[in-house]
Amino acid sequence: MAGVWLALGAGGCVWPEPPLDVIMEPICPPDSPQPTALLNLSADATEPDEPFDPDRPTVVIVHGLNVLPCLVRYAYLDDMAAAIAARVGTAVNIAALDYNSDSFVSLLPGPNPSHTAEVGHRLGQELVARGVTDGEHVQMIGHSLGAFAVATAAAELGGVAQITLIEAAWFHQPRLLCEYGLIEVADEVEHYWSNAFGGFGLPLADPKAFNHLVRAQDLPVAPEPGLLHWAHFTMVLWYLETVDDLDATVGFARSVVLEFISDEPDG
Repeated sequence: MAGVWLALGAGGCVWPEPPLDVIMEPICPPDSPQPTALLNLSADATEPDEPFDPDRPTVVIVHGLNVLPCLVRYAYLDDMAAAIAARVGTAVNIAALDYNSDSFVSLLPGPNPSHTAEVGHRLGQELVARGVTDGEHVQMIGHSLGAFAVATAAAELGGVAQITLIEAAWFHQPRLLCEYGLIEVADEVEHYWSNAFGGFGLPLADPKAFNHLVRAQDLPVAPEPGLLHWAHFTMVLWYLETVDDLDATVGFARSVVLEFISDEPDG
């Protein structure tokens, strides 16, 4: 770990390339019931494959690594989208990338981030094709490994207004900052992390990033037992709760889309 941060501190960026003989194929078969999809979960969307309104600001939500893609699905995409829709109504596009079946391609540490970055390129291209062309009115929210997808999707849009990371693991941060230029593809990058049990985050090592530590006593309790009680996952629940909390000063309270819709003229 020390060597990783030393490389950053010296202004360098050295990271081993994944072995070329790794088969980078989704674990699930092609007929999996959970295909990768960009979902339109806006308040007024009637079908998930609808185009987005090009005149609205947009929130894009991306989940993290799913190591059991044929058994479980990260449903917090739906929960977060529903909470945001309840807060902003039809004033904002809400997009969610469900790539549960296409996030886990290797047991080795290098290929999954690289693959997720490629998924992000495709995400950015599909956003443009479906009407999201103004990156300056886009907030991208990425949990864990989803940070790689939001970084490359933002690049496809020519940069975005805001990238929000939730528990971007410390061992991925050098690649995000150096290889994928995380800070350069957004007007603002914010990172919410926890030092509670099971938290993998650390502050982003860049003075331009907004870092916020969520302590154990401020985390909600996950309803399910096991790994979901780790801070790495309950941090998602924490962010979701800030969507509903009108008195919050961090989390969704800092979303740029709230500024955009508050600046719109009445009527």
